[in-house]
Amino acid sequence: MSIEVIKIGGSVLSRPKDYELIIDKIKQELANNERLVLVVSATKNTTDDLIRALYDRKNASHLVNLIYKRTLELLSKVSTGDVFEKAFSEVSELATQMERIAWSLAVLDTITPRISDYFLSFGERISSVIMWSALKSAGLRVAKVRDVPLITDKNYGNASINEESSAKKLRQLVTMDDKVMIVPGFIGISEDGDYTTLGRGGSDYSATIIGKLLGVKTIKMITDVPGLLSGDPRIFKDAHTIPQLSFEEAAALSTFGAKKFHPKTFDPLIGSEINVNIEGLYDNAYTVVNSSIRDPPLKGVALTKRLFNIRVNRSDVTLSKLTRELNTMFGSFLGSTVNVITDELKGVENPSNVIGVAVVGYGISKKRIYSEIIKIASDYELFSIVRNSDFISTFIIPEKEAFDFALQIHDKVISWIR
Repeated sequence: MSIEVIKIGGSVLSRPKDYELIIDKIKQELANNERLVLVVSATKNTTDDLIRALYDRKNASHLVNLIYKRTLELLSKVSTGDVFEKAFSEVSELATQMERIAWSLAVLDTITPRISDYFLSFGERISSVIMWSALKSAGLRVAKVRDVPLITDKNYGNASINEESSAKKLRQLVTMDDKVMIVPGFIGISEDGDYTTLGRGGSDYSATIIGKLLGVKTIKMITDVPGLLSGDPRIFKDAHTIPQLSFEEAAALSTFGAKKFHPKTFDPLIGSEINVNIEGLYDNAYTVVNSSIRDPPLKGVALTKRLFNIRVNRSDVTLSKLTRELNTMFGSFLGSTVNVITDELKGVENPSNVIGVAVVGYGISKKRIYSEIIKIASDYELFSIVRNSDFISTFIIPEKEAFDFALQIHDKVISWIR
């Protein structure tokens, strides 16, 4: 049976036009596949509002009401007739459950990790209802998965997936008569039936682990940009779509903010023959991510401004272990991935005045390529150069010079991509 996993990002889940484009894309994919598993994120801004409600507890009910009103407005424009009525009823029930938690947040002013995950799960669960109603109203044979198929432990906020149990549930899903199965991303469920979350950006990870467990050939991630870009287009006006990069290169580029992937997104696929196509909903360009390491030798440039000195006094703590622990503690709070770039910013009295310019690509470990980058760097005042891995080097540079340096490096990267 031909199965494809498609993940729909929250950045393209906000307008009726978005859903029209998604429906067209789903119809095209069904022409080439017997089954589609659609992994959906929460609609745009919903997860941010839910997280805000957890901390701004006096306004939690107000934020829940905003989500509900926004959902109903969107639902009324993407669905019709009996489908709308059924979706309206389900969304209203979910909103009632959210409101109960919001009320308790305001009254008790406290929350447990289990309830926090339960509260955050509503974003993807509501989004699944909206997507089901849109596809069903368009005449597609679609089912919304009621039982979350990813079975996890109870490490709330950063749950680990039990692959064996999850694979069994997923195999049951794809034997259903419906052509399209909608699965909420980001969330799992424990053996005891408690909702859990996989960490911020977990919908990407949901898609890749589902793709691995179902043995698919292709996973498609639909977003608001045409694939992975060589740099932030707000900084690099000539940023290009990267045609292909390896899982390791994609993970490295993501770590420094080129695109916010969950830290484990590509882990299930390393060494596999699965292709991940990152596609823009509004553009034709896309990036293929797979196990192959190919040209161009450098793929992208990313900047990180939030640098902190952290001293570790134990000799048995590796950088990889420290990175994982910091992500567990601070990743969700910061809303981004924590990356350890060096054990000390030597000579830097105030880390807030420096920027890390990361250069990503397998070529950074090649003498000829690296020497060309160093030649550019020699014209600038650098505090340090950190070789994070075979795929990334970070240049720690004063903020006043960082953007000009980054532009020069990006021009070099573009010369290889073109």
